[in-house]
Order: sequence, then C-alpha cells, then structure tokens
Amino acid sequence: MIVRFSNNSIREKTENDLLEVKSITKSIMSVLIDIAMDKGYIRSLDQPLTYFLLNCRKTCIRQKRILVNRNKS
Repeated sequence: MIVRFSNNSIREKTENDLLEVKSITKSIMSVLIDIAMDKGYIRSLDQPLTYFLLNCRKTCIRQKRILVNRNKS
C-alpha cells in the first residue's frame, strides 16, 4: 500500500506497519453506533456501557460451554 502524507511525502506500507488514523476512528464509531441503534442493539445513547459488558460476558461463557461440550463428544 502506498500512503501519501499531508506534507505530500509518499511511503510504502505493509500490513505490519502501524498507521495513525487520527480522527477517522470517531467517524467510523459514529456510523457503527448509528447502525446498531437502527437494528435495535443499542436502545439509546444513554444506555450504560456496563449493560453491554455484562451481556458480552454471559455470551462468551455460553459460547465456551458449547465449544467444550462439542469437544467432549
């Protein structure tokens, strides 16, 4: 991949190189949150983060049990 920087310098980058993404992350997160709200995964922007962390933990534990049971068969 060829990257052009703001000072017009050009450098070749590989998949192992880190790139500074700066504020693009905020835009991407905004779009992802909007999609999640449209699909009903997020009820409102006021919904606490702990709700998602607790549900994620429960889902991960459930998935782990399924995988362990499959491996025992």
